[in-house]
Amino acid sequence: MSEPHRRRHNKWLEAIAFFKCAKAALMILVGLGALALLNDDVRQTAQEWTHLLQMHTHHRALRLTLEKLGAVQDRSLETAGVISFLYAALLFTEGIGLWLEKRWGEYFTATITASFIPFEVFEIVKHVTGMKLAVLAINVAVLAYLVAVLRRGASSKTS
Repeated sequence: MSEPHRRRHNKWLEAIAFFKCAKAALMILVGLGALALLNDDVRQTAQEWTHLLQMHTHHRALRLTLEKLGAVQDRSLETAGVISFLYAALLFTEGIGLWLEKRWGEYFTATITASFIPFEVFEIVKHVTGMKLAVLAINVAVLAYLVAVLRRGASSKTS
């Protein structure tokens, strides 16, 4: 008896899906961290660490960052937590759609990726960094690949 014909998975779509799901997991951790800071015990510990680090650091940027973290309001933490969870849901939806090789997942990811590119360009115009350029380049490459996959699928249906 022969094995049933198995469809080969698209390794690039799987890689993009894995990356989206990894980012989603990271966003959940960020959201949990933001909400954890609402707890008075956690906040007190964070403030103590901030104070200790401020005393032992002479790097201006780190000191300013720590001061800003100490001044964060509860409402801002709640908002950051909720936004992180919503973004994680969006990323998981993209990742699962791509992992399952669903057409809607390809369209959804292409649309979401394309929608963030203008914001990335705006951020680069404000202040160029290597990281911002790398993120833009990766997102443009992902978008170009998804458009090619979508076109290939559309042309195979019309032939």
